[in-house]
Amino acid sequence: MMILLLALLVAQGGPSNPGWSFDVHHDHAWGACHGSLIVSESGIRLETSEPDHAREWSWADIQLFEIVSSTEIRIHSYESHGAFGLWRDRQFRIEITGGAALDEALYRFARERSPRPIRTRMVFDAPAGPRPDAGRTLQEIPARHDHALGGCEGTLRIAVDEIAYIAEDPNDSRVWRLDDLASFASTDPFDLRLSTRDDTFHFDLKLPLTEAAYAHIWRSVYRPGLQSYRGALP
Repeated sequence: MMILLLALLVAQGGPSNPGWSFDVHHDHAWGACHGSLIVSESGIRLETSEPDHAREWSWADIQLFEIVSSTEIRIHSYESHGAFGLWRDRQFRIEITGGAALDEALYRFARERSPRPIRTRMVFDAPAGPRPDAGRTLQEIPARHDHALGGCEGTLRIAVDEIAYIAEDPNDSRVWRLDDLASFASTDPFDLRLSTRDDTFHFDLKLPLTEAAYAHIWRSVYRPGLQSYRGALP
């Protein structure tokens, strides 16, 4: 009976074999194709109605995995567009049309397996990580994010393991794992700058950053023994 139960769990994609399958639409420079996007322990596979556009990436093959919304994923690859694409790295914009839900569980799953930071514009409320206090909020601050022109308003939520900016326009929201921050700065209690390998966000805080929140971010980003780059020495 136990053997039969384990076999059923594996066949159904149970706890021993987690994975997601989405029905997707992929736009090309000319035209589009339809298919499936499968996310698993080994990486991500794009199966399409046009074999020339099918792809398979290990997690190490993905330069940036980005959750844009509940219906859109972008995969930034190391593949070159070639001369006609000015040798830019190829980006795959994938629209979710059905199948599994693009949810917090997928984000955590990808975050634990990707060797690089995961970018998400969706803000999830569920606690993260194995630690009992993971996801616990240290401070919430109404804030303004400065754009190149103008800005947007929202709430900055500083938690034990991550920082989330929940903007009035969901397209401006972001989540950063503290381990993924390359640097941060605060010139005064009403100023905060967060930087990753890919971008920098500057916030005007409407209420002061507490000393406890500042100290926690500092310890997380500049903890003793951390090398000047994010990576372990052999």
